[in-house]
Amino acid sequence: MSSVWSYADKIKDGIKLSGQCHQCKKIIICSNRSTTTLKNHLKTHGIFITADIEQKKDKNNHEVQSSRQKFKTMDKFLVKQTLNEIISDLATDGASIRFITRNSFIRRAIKKEGFNLPVNERDVMKLLIEDFEQKKVNLCEKFKQMVHDGRKLSISVDEFTSIRGRRYFGLNIHDSFNNATYNTGLVRILGSCPAEDMLIIIKNHLNDFGISLDKDIVGSTQDGAAINKKFIRISNIIGQFCFNHAIHLAVCDSLYTNKQNNDEYTVEDSNDIDDEDTFEMATDFEIIETSIDNIDHHHLLKISRKIVKFIKISPIRNQIFQSKVKSIYGKEIELHLDVKHRWNSIPTMISPLIKTKAALFETFAELNSLPIINKLDFEALKILEKAMDPIRVTVLALSRQDATLLTADKAL
Repeated sequence: MSSVWSYADKIKDGIKLSGQCHQCKKIIICSNRSTTTLKNHLKTHGIFITADIEQKKDKNNHEVQSSRQKFKTMDKFLVKQTLNEIISDLATDGASIRFITRNSFIRRAIKKEGFNLPVNERDVMKLLIEDFEQKKVNLCEKFKQMVHDGRKLSISVDEFTSIRGRRYFGLNIHDSFNNATYNTGLVRILGSCPAEDMLIIIKNHLNDFGISLDKDIVGSTQDGAAINKKFIRISNIIGQFCFNHAIHLAVCDSLYTNKQNNDEYTVEDSNDIDDEDTFEMATDFEIIETSIDNIDHHHLLKISRKIVKFIKISPIRNQIFQSKVKSIYGKEIELHLDVKHRWNSIPTMISPLIKTKAALFETFAELNSLPIINKLDFEALKILEKAMDPIRVTVLALSRQDATLLTADKAL
């Protein structure tokens, strides 16, 4: 707003603009809405309006308005992520370094955040490593304070094999005081790894974070492999074997063993359990005689797998089957094979078979293969599915973040 209106009243008549002087009450017409004639009139009263005064006032008004706009935004109240943290979050969600570097949408989004993403994959990898190193330093400081306060910690260890065939130890540190879990990353296993080498690897890894296995760690949770049993035996910590793994072994021993021939049911198209990971874990589960004991689980699962593979191995058969399913249920229902390494894949396989029973019989009749489907006892399949339900509920209870030995005992 021009400062000339501080000495005159603005009068609007349509598109015409006039000003009435405060001194002499004279009305001055502003031709083409220009205030020059009004400024010349004010000079007769000793009032001089210069461009510097107007610009200064406009500048002050602009600064006030801009400061008000800045105050209204939430940016000053939010903590902005760094480029390293953005790359780390993307990598944590499963995005590869190549995908992060080459994806045009990610590059535009990062640019809107005010950063320039490097075009070289090695430079992007450096950002990820820098973020890891910074987080490791922060974690070391936190552990240092815990150890200084005399707080005792526990660990959980598990072996992991990547798709490239590389073996690692995954090690988490648990703080019962704050009910917090800290992931310390993976430790590479080179060559064979007996229990003595495992003890050295874990000790060195904990030392990198300023934690002593002998002084600061009171207990360790891991599966019941022979190497883990010996690790607990030669270390000075309390060992707790995983109940979930024991249930997995019990399911495998009950359902995947042919008791007539006393040989294990081999699962095709899946990775068998290594001999080194064989468990000899004693359990005190009470065996209850029910109708499910009269079922030949080995034969039942074998026939179920044969039917699933008969459909899935051929695109033509699968198309015929899905057309039948869609006509009955209005949507497609996929069949799945079970995997011996994961007991919960059994319900994943048998549930779709039970649900699509009518479509299966129609498909096998059209393919002149009814003798195959007639071998499957659907009533026994329903009993097995029902028997797996309490196991599923138990495993969920054992897998809770706040699970303890007391809640585990109750669940079992």
